[in-house]
Amino acid sequence: MGIKRAAKNLGYKTVELLILPNTIMVGLTHHDKAITKIIRAERQDINFRTLDIVENIISTIDLSTNPDKLFSLLKDEQNLSSMYPYQIRRL
Repeated sequence: MGIKRAAKNLGYKTVELLILPNTIMVGLTHHDKAITKIIRAERQDINFRTLDIVENIISTIDLSTNPDKLFSLLKDEQNLSSMYPYQIRRL
């Protein structure tokens, strides 16, 4: 998983994730200090194009990564398009 790989590349000893439909929980250990973050998220459908782009960006993270450049890539509106429109089809 990209988040775990990125955290390990940034020097975190352990990385634990809990992903639920409306919540993401991340637990990290760095120099024997535990960090936990819980984020509430609205339910959204999956945009696999965006997921692939974010995964590719995250896979490049290491200790030499420039945070400003990283955040710029992640916020690029051309790459992170809106969700696919809902389509109702009758069978």
